[in-house]
Amino acid sequence: MGVLVREGVGMNRGQSALEYLVTYGWVILVIALVGAVVWYFLFFSVTDYNAAKKCDIYLDLACGDIKVNSMGDLTVVLLNRMGGRISQIGLFGAASSCTPTSVGPGGNVTCFAAGVLQSGVQGDQFTSQVRGWYVDARSGINHTFTGQIGGKYESASFAEIRRHFAFISALSVSFDNGEVHDESPGGNFVGTTGSTPIYDPSCVVGGCFNFDGSFYFFSPNAPALQLTSSETIEFWVKPSSFSTSGVVWKAKGGEGAIELESDGTLNYYYGTCGGECPPYQAFSMHNPLQQGAWSHVALVRNAAASTIAWYLNGVKTDETSMSFPSAAPSSSSVTIGYGPPGAFRGEIDELRLYDRALPLRDIQTIYNGEKP
Repeated sequence: MGVLVREGVGMNRGQSALEYLVTYGWVILVIALVGAVVWYFLFFSVTDYNAAKKCDIYLDLACGDIKVNSMGDLTVVLLNRMGGRISQIGLFGAASSCTPTSVGPGGNVTCFAAGVLQSGVQGDQFTSQVRGWYVDARSGINHTFTGQIGGKYESASFAEIRRHFAFISALSVSFDNGEVHDESPGGNFVGTTGSTPIYDPSCVVGGCFNFDGSFYFFSPNAPALQLTSSETIEFWVKPSSFSTSGVVWKAKGGEGAIELESDGTLNYYYGTCGGECPPYQAFSMHNPLQQGAWSHVALVRNAAASTIAWYLNGVKTDETSMSFPSAAPSSSSVTIGYGPPGAFRGEIDELRLYDRALPLRDIQTIYNGEKP
């Protein structure tokens, strides 16, 4: 009798457990699934975040933060974990700038390097090695450091776009705040000839100067300005009148020159005599500029493709073949707002010369980023 009672109790308990699972099992399953989903997103979001910001610097520096934009520019914050002050910090493989130039123990320095990586699409992954140097202020000895970086490409800010193209240029004059100096890594001298320049505080980007024929700017001849192979000249221009004049000039029969014609069109010259003499090639942009209106102009001489092309407001308007494989170097200065044909009248802003042929995407990036 006792045995039968115990068996009945066992059967009732089993039946109750089964009924409990049938009744509440789906609740347990839902809770388990929700927990798994929460765990998945919490875990992998942290993993993805950490993976997007990998920066391991070896030796006596630590990495605080990094950013690589779609143009391949690197911004990295370095922490001085040495026991003394360091100075003259820089990165290999690209034009770079670090601020401040000297930092004590525990201090941070921010470095920007233009095009140190290949350009990429925002959101795509990248990995790369980074190498740099610094000077130990105590001993004066130069040291190098290496590191590994990885993450995702980010969008480029307007300031980064301007800095990128200044850093890869041979000459970059923006005229901001009434200042006339070269922002390229070469730091070429830029001077004034004639009367006091007329400053306009409201131009394409910041201020610029209104050329009235009484002054112009110049940068003395230098090896970095003897652009004999590929070349790009790009700038914003607003002519106040159309007369034959020099806009940007190095040498008509040398590295190159841009002339404004009386009908508002532009002519580009380059040649092999090394001065204002033949032989030279002339190449016209048939779309005229608009008097009193800003236009972005780019002239691209591509030695590898043996072509010359005009771009107006981010659009290619004309292209021709090069008559000569290269230009002859001259001893002439680069002049802005003047050339042998005469003095330009109007405004010029954001002038840059490059020792390379800028692709269309770069020209459009500049135009779209700077246009009024």
